Amino acid sequence: MSASQAVRSSVIVVRHSKTKAFLLLVGSVGFVAAGVALFLFRDPLELPFAVILVASWMGVPFFLLCGTYALSRVFSNAPALVIDGEGIVDNGSGVSAGRILWSEIEGLQAIEFMGNNFLAVSLTDPEAVLARQNPLKRRIMRTNWRMAGFPVSIPEGLLPVPVSEVLDHIRDHFGMFQTSP
Repeated sequence: MSASQAVRSSVIVVRHSKTKAFLLLVGSVGFVAAGVALFLFRDPLELPFAVILVASWMGVPFFLLCGTYALSRVFSNAPALVIDGEGIVDNGSGVSAGRILWSEIEGLQAIEFMGNNFLAVSLTDPEAVLARQNPLKRRIMRTNWRMAGFPVSIPEGLLPVPVSEVLDHIRDHFGMFQTSP
């Protein structure tokens, strides 16, 4: 087997951290319970309606979604990220992009956005990757693109290793995408 064939057959699999997913689940359940309690006991608390609205009517559905996602990750054995000779398979978040070929990837870098670390993926044709997504996911990915500058960003939060380590593995195994921006 030649060196290029070895690189093409090399596969890096990054699994979700079950511990982090479980902690997210526990936190989500706590916030849902707090939102429901806030709504049920709003009169004695004498809180402004805006606080009740945000905490209960917006917080409960949001944290139910977070909890559902976390629960799926606790019981799933699907990898968060697969890196192989064809490209990457992003399954790292609720708005994961799926398979992205190396030919579609312009660059990868570790970024920090709003206090969280992400593996940011620069695409040669972002619209082509977005077109493969369902309408809701496409809309969320466009919002991420406007806010963070990347249509595809894989959160470090549920990965068992830092994104910088993932980038080091990509560089070492595939000889591409230096870790410095």
